[in-house]
Amino acid sequence: MSGFRDRAFYDSSRDHGFWSPSTSAANFCEEDYAISFYMGEFINTLSNLAYIYYALYPPLLSLRARKDVSSQVLSTSMIWDVHVIALMSIGITSAMFHASLQSFPQFLDESSMYFLVAGFAFDLLTTSYSMIPGKHTIIHHHRTVIASGILLTVLTTSTISLWTGDLLIHTFTFAAAIIICGIRMGGLIRKHGKEARSKLYWHLFTADMTLNAGLALWLIDCSPTYCAYLRQFRKQLVIALPPPLGVMLGFLTEFHGWWHILTARAAGEFISMIRYLTKEAPTEAESNELMGKKAK
Repeated sequence: MSGFRDRAFYDSSRDHGFWSPSTSAANFCEEDYAISFYMGEFINTLSNLAYIYYALYPPLLSLRARKDVSSQVLSTSMIWDVHVIALMSIGITSAMFHASLQSFPQFLDESSMYFLVAGFAFDLLTTSYSMIPGKHTIIHHHRTVIASGILLTVLTTSTISLWTGDLLIHTFTFAAAIIICGIRMGGLIRKHGKEARSKLYWHLFTADMTLNAGLALWLIDCSPTYCAYLRQFRKQLVIALPPPLGVMLGFLTEFHGWWHILTARAAGEFISMIRYLTKEAPTEAESNELMGKKAK
């Protein structure tokens, strides 16, 4: 996924590859065409496989075991829905962008991010639970209105971002959408019983921390100062260690690649939680428990 607008790093091999000259607005700490003539950023390209993997196999959620219902394990393997398509699209378009360093694949990459978070927001914002004792079902409401609002927001933001070339608009919009989805997930989680609630909160916390760790590495990778240290460290590894060990260990310091892996894992967690929250209503016992608390 993309980074800062300006190309902050000078590479001696820049524009000396198959896809040259580069036209993308963003560039990262990995040296261009240093490993392959056909991939502008080798690790940043290959690490996008994580998005495809977690799209097809999101982390399993073992949520609750009750006497009235068998152990609720949400099996998420090979379920084709909008979330899977969106996350796979991120993996494919981001790989295209990092391999070619061209502006159009960069736009497709950013658009796929909107596609993913729009699917999250639609499912979460159109889902609520009936809390009438004896009736504990999921209600999907205002779908047309909410879908129209999300579509209008995405189109407007994408147009402005494309027209101005300012990636900060894209970054802040995407971050705001993630925050809204997180708040809504928290609201739906509160409607479940204590056991399921504690497990869901733990998965939400894990996903958030994974996402924040990826963001921290992304920011380090985008800093010219830190990038200079990272590049020098990689060169020292190559000199000090026999080939190809030095190069392979240097791959571990390609922090944008870790951003791909960590955000893919976090997205997989979000997919699992959203599927559960939008398909599994609180049980009657949980509904009655919550109604009793409200009555007090």
